[in-house]
Amino acid sequence: MCTRIARQYKKSKHRTQDVATFAPTSAAPEKRLRFKTTTDASEKQIIEAMQKIASHVKNPTKFGKASKLAIQLIQAGSVKPGTSDHFFAILEAAMSSSTSCTDPSVRADYHALFSAAQDVTVCLSKKQKNQLTTWMIMVVDANDLYTDDSFVV
Repeated sequence: MCTRIARQYKKSKHRTQDVATFAPTSAAPEKRLRFKTTTDASEKQIIEAMQKIASHVKNPTKFGKASKLAIQLIQAGSVKPGTSDHFFAILEAAMSSSTSCTDPSVRADYHALFSAAQDVTVCLSKKQKNQLTTWMIMVVDANDLYTDDSFVV
């Protein structure tokens, strides 16, 4: 529909009239990110999802969506001792991204992801817990110190 509007807009002599004529009357339905809970998804499916999230979390344009999916995995109880290494790979991928965790475009998403990751530390190894503690300082504490965007929760 949007491409049709754009084409009609470009071809039109009376641009404002055509845009008004072809504009959709209702807003598109909002897409929500949903993840199967542990009762719906097998461990294999969860691991595959975590691997896919880890590959997407490296991309700054996909980071917001990928981090929200990772948070949903935590909230659904999908991060368990059997899947914790794969979840930790998501965190590693996030920290290896070319975009800094304090970059304004992704700062809030990093903060949300690593704050949520604190809920699953019981599933991590001692080495992973220590690494997460270091990242928490870099992500959560450093981002909390930014006073220019106090509206970020």
